Amino acid sequence: MRGGESLEGLTPLEQTLVTFARKMAADAAAIDKEDIAALRAHGLGDAEIVEAMSPVLLSFVTNNLARALKFEDDLQEWGLAEKYF
Repeated sequence: MRGGESLEGLTPLEQTLVTFARKMAADAAAIDKEDIAALRAHGLGDAEIVEAMSPVLLSFVTNNLARALKFEDDLQEWGLAEKYF
């Protein structure tokens, strides 16, 4: 899933959530009414949509914090950079 491929066995809701999360991770400002409507079509309300956004936003904050702290430099020093980057 990390590479963008589709995963077999996902429900239509799960696939919509993955598509939404990928789009949001790539460009959060690109989320539009149609994206929200797609989630609502599966019965999600405001609270569930915000909940769906939360892991993407948390990843954004965590990744930026790691960059600011030069965490990748530590991974290289420990020989783990190839595994995680």
